[in-house]
Amino acid sequence: ITFANRMYRQFYGDGVEPVGLTIHEAIGDDLYAEVRPRIQQVLAGAAAHYERSFPRSDGATGTRSVRYIPELNADGRVIGFFALIEDITQRKRAEQALRESEARLLSLFEHSPISVWEEDFSALKARLDQLRASGMQDCRAYLDAHPEEVARCAGLVTVVDVNETSVRFFGARSKEEIARNLPDYFTEESLAVFREEIVALAEGRTRFES
Repeated sequence: ITFANRMYRQFYGDGVEPVGLTIHEAIGDDLYAEVRPRIQQVLAGAAAHYERSFPRSDGATGTRSVRYIPELNADGRVIGFFALIEDITQRKRAEQALRESEARLLSLFEHSPISVWEEDFSALKARLDQLRASGMQDCRAYLDAHPEEVARCAGLVTVVDVNETSVRFFGARSKEEIARNLPDYFTEESLAVFREEIVALAEGRTRFES
């Protein structure tokens, strides 16, 4: 080991000065047995990465990310490597919390007693931006003058997913039988409601009820 920064000493303790030691001497038998295959990999010229758990000072178990990057000379020969060690405990906890939150939301979505649809409005948003760039200032007035635009905009919305209640509501056998083309479900009354939804979106509102 030719260099170790302050964070290395924080990770592995301040009791032993690592510079001048071999890796085996610095980290001990058990950890060396774990990292040796990765060291051999990086000395062969390939970067290596892994994650491992470790006991934290607060008694909890943390996670470290370890990356080995080969150091090459001018001829491209491996002459050493850099070890980059990062405490990613908080990130891992955040990722786990996010997965649990997504699972709860999915459960609420699937098992809600009302029909719930997830729809992608990104193409409609792009169309509104295009109309605005071409001079549209008042969306409601524009739709009054161009009523055909409502049906066109409806065709731009994609049904991403529906819940199981929706499947039963439409008498389908599976989600795959539910059409993904929104206008397939529209009546004239639906288009009138959707027109107001377009106006709400154009005006930057994030909630709409009808």
